[in-house]
Amino acid sequence: MSEELSSKIAAALVRTELADDRGYLQQDPRNTMWRELIAGQVPEVAKLPLEDDLSPISEELNMAYASHEIVAEFMEETLAWMAGEREIGQSTGGVAKS
Repeated sequence: MSEELSSKIAAALVRTELADDRGYLQQDPRNTMWRELIAGQVPEVAKLPLEDDLSPISEELNMAYASHEIVAEFMEETLAWMAGEREIGQSTGGVAKS
């Protein structure tokens, strides 16, 4: 994707109030009609893949909104690793050690 097209999409997100003036998403993109709103303002997106969880734009918006559902499956292990209590790959069977 060109920088120009990326800028057009970012500007459209702000114009449609899906993002604020700083570019922060205001709503979870999984629960909005961002595709339709953006396509109405940036016709070039019609040529791009926009499927949920498959398109690069969809995934970037999910990440920008900080929607990381996969981490929830291993939250205790992730927090223990971040706290330095456990090595990567070390498991306690779902129970974080104290």
